[in-house]
Amino acid sequence: MVMTRSLESKKIRDASYQRKIGFYGMFDYKRTLNERHQLSASLLGIGNLYKVAEDYQSNKNSNLGLRLNYIYNQKYIFDFSSAYTHSVKLAEGSRNAFSPTFGFAWLISSEDFITRLNSIDYLKIKLTGGIINSDAGINGFYFHINPYEYSGSYSWQEKAWMQQGGVRSLYGSNKNLGFEKRKDLNLGIEGLFFNRMLGLEANVFFTATIQIRSLLKQCFPVFIRISYRM
Repeated sequence: MVMTRSLESKKIRDASYQRKIGFYGMFDYKRTLNERHQLSASLLGIGNLYKVAEDYQSNKNSNLGLRLNYIYNQKYIFDFSSAYTHSVKLAEGSRNAFSPTFGFAWLISSEDFITRLNSIDYLKIKLTGGIINSDAGINGFYFHINPYEYSGSYSWQEKAWMQQGGVRSLYGSNKNLGFEKRKDLNLGIEGLFFNRMLGLEANVFFTATIQIRSLLKQCFPVFIRISYRM
C-alpha cells in the first residue's frame, strides 16, 4: 500500500504587529544627620521604543532625571528636580534639553510661635516653579528637513507632445526646530485648623507655553490674491 499526502500552502495576508520595549532604573539615597538635616536624592532613567509594522521611523524617547531634597529641622524644605530629555523628532544638535524645577516650603506650624496656638494644627506655605521641555506638540517626524512629493504634471512640444510628472515641496526645512517650553510658577498655602475639623488649601499660579510648533499652511495672507498665467 502506498500512502500519499497532499501539501497545502497557506499565505498570511494583512499581517501587522506592534512592539514596545522599555526600561526603567532608579538609584535612591537617604541620610539623616544630627536629627536636623535630612537629605535624599534620586537618579532615574527611563527609555521607551514603540514600533508599528511598516513605520519608517519608530517612536522612541529617553529621559534622565535627578531629584535632590533637603529638610532642615522639619521646618524648611528645599527640592530640586530636573530631567534631561532626548527626542528623535528634532534635528541633530537640538535633540537634547535640560528641564529644571525647584520647590521651597516652610512648615510654619512647627515654629515655636505657632505651636502655642491650639487653633492651628498644620500650616505650610510653598513656592514651586520650573521650565519643562517637551516634544508632545510635534505631531510627526522629519519636520527639520525639506521633503518633496509627486504632484501633477507638465507638458511641452518637442516634435511631439511630451509629458513629465511634477514634484513639489511639502514644507521648508527648519534646522532650528526645538522643544516646546512650559514655564510654571506656583505659590500656595495649606492648613488644618480646630483639631483638624477645618482644612484650607489655596494656590496662585502662572503657566505659559512658548515656542509652540505649528506647520505653515499658507505663505501669504488670505486677502492677497495670487494667480498664475500659462
